[in-house]
Amino acid sequence: MIDVHAVGERDIQHAARQTVYTIGDFFGIDFHGDIHRLECDLERLCRWFRNVASKVRIRATHKNHYNCRMARLPYVELETASPEQKQVLEKLTQKSGKIANFWKMWGHSPQFLEAFLPFNKALAKGTLDPKLRELAYVKASEINDCAYCAKAHKAGGLRVGVTEQQLQELANYATSSSFSELEKLVLRYTEELTRTAKSSEEVMAELKKHLSPRDIVELSVTVGLANLTNRFNMSLMTDLD
Repeated sequence: MIDVHAVGERDIQHAARQTVYTIGDFFGIDFHGDIHRLECDLERLCRWFRNVASKVRIRATHKNHYNCRMARLPYVELETASPEQKQVLEKLTQKSGKIANFWKMWGHSPQFLEAFLPFNKALAKGTLDPKLRELAYVKASEINDCAYCAKAHKAGGLRVGVTEQQLQELANYATSSSFSELEKLVLRYTEELTRTAKSSEEVMAELKKHLSPRDIVELSVTVGLANLTNRFNMSLMTDLD
């Protein structure tokens, strides 16, 4: 049994300092040397762990759903596709000759896929800031643990101005200095819609101060579309490309 009374304050401080330094060395994080700033260091470490946990959760979901089990339906390949399927899939063939698994999975219903394509393109041509659109899509995808959509729209986000820092801190956007007030508001709206299928009066009132009715409609459709593709890919276990 440890005699707690025999443990002095200096011993506790030394143990705390060594613990923080050991963790910092392991993860390559530089911490302050002043014992009075250890609380600040520990808060930094907690934030770091929360960010890592979010990424690990997405990767674990990806592993459990995609690597350990095959997709629940076969993909429609051009070589074996029906004429109707081939007609729509050829429109989605990349320069490399590859077709994304998402499209090949949806290819089982060429009528639905044919109807979806112009809708998807129209959303990208709207007036909503593309950075806000991609932040919302990634946020919804991470809430739903959809690695496929998160990966695709992180890449799309980087092309329109989303930063690596923002992607790393998306799980803690509310307290992060990497986001503008409007971006935080959009992410809060996205979170509400994704988790509860409705938004609060407070958030909607704030959105109206910063976005036009058209932008709010496009944002709402974006979040709805993200939830649609998230559920499609998670249910059918679409493999990452």
